[in-house]
Amino acid sequence: MALLLVLLVGNAPHVFSQTSMDLTTIQISSDTVIQVWDNAKMYQTPKDTPIEEVLKNLSGFKSFSQTDLELDLEGNADYWFVFSLQSDRAPLYLSLPLLQNFDIALYFLDADGANLVSKGGILTPISEKFINHGSELFDLTHAAGHTVVYLVKINRMIYKAFSARIFTANTFIGLQHKNGIVEGILYGIIFCVVLYHILIFLIVRENEFLLFSIYMAFLLVQVMGYSGFLNVLFYIEPPEWNHIIYNLMPSFSAIFSLWFSYVFLGINQKTYPKTSSIFKAFQVIFLVSIVFALFQVPVWERLTIMVSGLAVVFLFFVGIMRWKEDFRPAWIYLLAYLPTWISVFYLLFYSLGYLEYSWFTHNNLLLSIVLQAIIFSLAIAEKMRMLKADKALLLERENFKLEEMVKIRTTELQDEKEKVEATLQHLKATQDQLVQQEKLASLGQLTAGIAHEIKNPLNFVNNFSELSMDLLDEVFDTMNQEGPNLQQKALMVENLQDVKGNLAKIHQHGRRADGIVKSMLAHSRGGSGLKEKTAINALVTEYTHLAFHGMRAGKKSINVSISMNLDPKLGKVPVIEEDFTRIILNICGNAFDAMYEKVNSPNTQEAYQPKLSVSTIDGGDHFQLRIGDNGPGIPPALQSKILEPFFTTKKGTEGTGLGLSITHDIVKAHQGTMEWQVEDGKSTCFIITLPKI
Repeated sequence: MALLLVLLVGNAPHVFSQTSMDLTTIQISSDTVIQVWDNAKMYQTPKDTPIEEVLKNLSGFKSFSQTDLELDLEGNADYWFVFSLQSDRAPLYLSLPLLQNFDIALYFLDADGANLVSKGGILTPISEKFINHGSELFDLTHAAGHTVVYLVKINRMIYKAFSARIFTANTFIGLQHKNGIVEGILYGIIFCVVLYHILIFLIVRENEFLLFSIYMAFLLVQVMGYSGFLNVLFYIEPPEWNHIIYNLMPSFSAIFSLWFSYVFLGINQKTYPKTSSIFKAFQVIFLVSIVFALFQVPVWERLTIMVSGLAVVFLFFVGIMRWKEDFRPAWIYLLAYLPTWISVFYLLFYSLGYLEYSWFTHNNLLLSIVLQAIIFSLAIAEKMRMLKADKALLLERENFKLEEMVKIRTTELQDEKEKVEATLQHLKATQDQLVQQEKLASLGQLTAGIAHEIKNPLNFVNNFSELSMDLLDEVFDTMNQEGPNLQQKALMVENLQDVKGNLAKIHQHGRRADGIVKSMLAHSRGGSGLKEKTAINALVTEYTHLAFHGMRAGKKSINVSISMNLDPKLGKVPVIEEDFTRIILNICGNAFDAMYEKVNSPNTQEAYQPKLSVSTIDGGDHFQLRIGDNGPGIPPALQSKILEPFFTTKKGTEGTGLGLSITHDIVKAHQGTMEWQVEDGKSTCFIITLPKI
């Protein structure tokens, strides 16, 4: 390097006669990534200082650290960085990512002075760049086989960082491929979230979905602008518009973020007048910032960025306020903003020079937005679920009021037939909704049972797998010994036979788990509605246990002794399987509820043990299913009403009164009968009789 400088000084004294730099030459002999700033020197000049003046003052170049750089958001100064490079690899590339500089120029120095390689920066036309890339990219192929001194000029520093890196072609392509896949997946997740919520909005017409999708869309464009990906996709001429869009996107995303938060958190002018006024004030500020950005008013074009911190703090306190008011989705709302707040602080430390550039620095904002998109989606889903539950409770209350009104109006207005018929049609629609609710409740009970039931075969699979591995380890250890004797060989055969037996058990329990999943799918899909030959005993056993585990997974959990007495002569019988399973689930569910009531009754003796008895009987041309419990029984006065739709003795929202009504309808659809035997205060037994043909 010293020899090169002597030659340069000798050949061009008018340029280098006053310079004496001690540069460490960067050596590249393998495919690797080189950080330039460790081996570079820096010199700061006023904006638009001619390069000839810079070359006359090369002695002004000094070693530097990241914290020595100064933030220059208006581009009032030029930063010059000089470094020396020697490589036997070609091609080579210089990358300057995540900078958003106004103007960048790369020169190489020789005896004739400074030679422009290419330019970059958001205000540089694409024709003057080496390539339109997500990061500022420059060709360093001149250094192949030589030692070359490069000079980089940068105008505008929004981060106290000189993140220049040198790549060989293999390294650059490899990193671009890997990073492109990861970043593409992250961008794809955000895009899918936007599209999903637009589709949901078109279906349900809830403004939250539309506002959230617009907010995430602008946020997606904003982060694409930060990373340089937007310039690659949509490069705009004149280049000043790239800077305008860079300042516009935060304003639009901030506006829709506030708007979405306003709707999601349930803020309104009547209930929260002061909070609503602050929301509107921020909206006005961000709208004014759009005007400043369009006209490129210095400093004020970044008004949104300057005010965003206050807006974030305000939204944080509003979220806490709603959470304290027992608005349950508020805590998920606060959690959704947490990754973005962490990302902002991380970028703040990076901009102040305390952190070095890395892949995480480049993509931490994108990662935080992906997490925000996912968590916000959960928050919206939770709010919709909460509103649905409130509406269901309101529907039940309204239904009760409506029934009372119908009774009164029927007595008073018997002659007004048309009005009565309209009311009955409305009641029929409400009944259909509640029937669907009962089916969903049955599916929920089935799902809870399956979650418990499927753990058993999975535990068997895991345990027998571990045991088989241990046995095989013993076999391998024996085989590794020299000349195993007959006793060792016999032990090896015994272990292998055990492994074979374990594999058979793993296969058996795997089929069991597969059968449970298939049963759940058949129940949830509703089936074809056609009768199919079904192994009744197996079906009764499976769904009795699923009902039991569903009960144990719920709030009304009790210990129940189950007795199964299934007639082995009963084979396959044609039934509508998905409907027949509802008979089992409904009657077993009622039995568990009755026994739970008896367990918690103050009149029940401590020795009481809940028992459920299930049996099948082959009767030749028909068969019977009997399900009995030792609960409190059914009072005689109520036995005539239990098949009436909506009749229930359960309190509040615990029952719809449709379980036995639907069960009776299913039995009739099978051309069967349903009876019950009751011993008041002691037991109840339901007897289902169905034809086998």
